[in-house]
Amino acid sequence: MHQEVLRETCDVISRLNTPVFLLDGKGSCLFPRQLESFILPEGLEPGACQAQNGYLFLLLPLLSGEALATRDSPGAADFLHLTSAMIQAVSQFHGGGRERDSALKHLLQGRLSPPEESAVARQHQLAERFPRCVLLITLEKADPEGAKAMLEKVLPAQEGDLLVGISRNTAALIRGMVGESAEEIGEYAAALQDTLMNELGQQATIGIGETVPSLSSLPLSYSQAKSSIGLSHLYPQESGVYEHRRLLLERFLFQTPPDMAAGYYSQLFNRKTAKLLNEDMLNTITVFLEKDLNLSDASRELFIHRNTLVYRLDKVQKQLGLDLRKFHDAMTFKLLLDLKKSASMLPGAGPVKPVKGTP
Repeated sequence: MHQEVLRETCDVISRLNTPVFLLDGKGSCLFPRQLESFILPEGLEPGACQAQNGYLFLLLPLLSGEALATRDSPGAADFLHLTSAMIQAVSQFHGGGRERDSALKHLLQGRLSPPEESAVARQHQLAERFPRCVLLITLEKADPEGAKAMLEKVLPAQEGDLLVGISRNTAALIRGMVGESAEEIGEYAAALQDTLMNELGQQATIGIGETVPSLSSLPLSYSQAKSSIGLSHLYPQESGVYEHRRLLLERFLFQTPPDMAAGYYSQLFNRKTAKLLNEDMLNTITVFLEKDLNLSDASRELFIHRNTLVYRLDKVQKQLGLDLRKFHDAMTFKLLLDLKKSASMLPGAGPVKPVKGTP
């Protein structure tokens, strides 16, 4: 369909009595059909006409690498630019949205060369120097429409926002950040979650990369958003929004080598403490920490009596020497627990023996 559209457009243009040739990236003539090939000028760049051997050439701003050629004459450059503009307009009409989606997906994943990035910017009229960040949105329930189609129904977007389908369950929102702070983008993500739940019954996990200054920097923000969602499996948050800039501790723990991590967390999590720190006890402690060491709030969340919670905390203090009602002890426990989680998720990590002599 792509080359068919190009040929039809060139055919219409050629009826103006100025022959125009559509060439592939190697100079072979796609329209009109002929055996003779052209030698494309070296260093031909999208949007700039270049003369060679009596012809004028113009590289189209398309990732597929086609070029136009016509006889070099007065007005030939304007003619080629007019043809290029018509091709872009027709391409947009015939499935240009899908082409843009594919191009932006490749851009986010860092699979485009600098010339290809510039071609995408020109073709889709995107400012190359513009502050943006990436929100990666993963929906809990699979839907035949796909995540992008579902988000388009409810997304509170602003001019310049770009929604890109990544997979059936995931889409990326490229958000313009002019006049918007990092705090506001977090609030936006939380509002989007509420909208998805209330209108579509969809639970979402949202990872937010940091703001980057240019189109070519978007792969960094995308990578940060993706890694933030990855950390959500280890460090789940009630909000479901994971901002890369706020995950400093989690990123540090995740990057700690397993051998080093084991030397610390094994002093708390070992065979002697396994019976005490069972699943039920760990859930109790986790809720207590999440409720900011508030006994009343934690007991209500756990559906247990306040005295039962106190009894459990006393039991931990007696056997481990950590009074989780005190900030320092609570923080120590949380760090070691998170360190254990991180080490267990690293590639190739298995049961790691404690390092003797580690403090």
